[in-house]
Amino acid sequence: MDIIRQHINLSNNECVDILEIRVQHRLKFFSYTYWVTDKSGTIRPIIRWDNSEGQIHYDTYDADKRLFAQKSCEFKDSREILRLIKIFRRNIANMDISQL
Repeated sequence: MDIIRQHINLSNNECVDILEIRVQHRLKFFSYTYWVTDKSGTIRPIIRWDNSEGQIHYDTYDADKRLFAQKSCEFKDSREILRLIKIFRRNIANMDISQL
């Protein structure tokens, strides 16, 4: 089993955490989370893609770090997720990204 963890800083107050678990080179679990530090210094998740519960989906969170919505989507690898975040990061929590 291989566990890949990456923490990628996009700016002073934005980062992406990547977690992938592979068994015999097959991706069994993944979680890609986009985090933002607000003006008060609180780190909060904005959006997370994962395949927990056997379904590929993304979760969006409100300002209080509570799950706001969950929607199914197609698989995207970490490079695609990073690209989407870099392009849409200012509005990504308000978008329907399941079609991207």
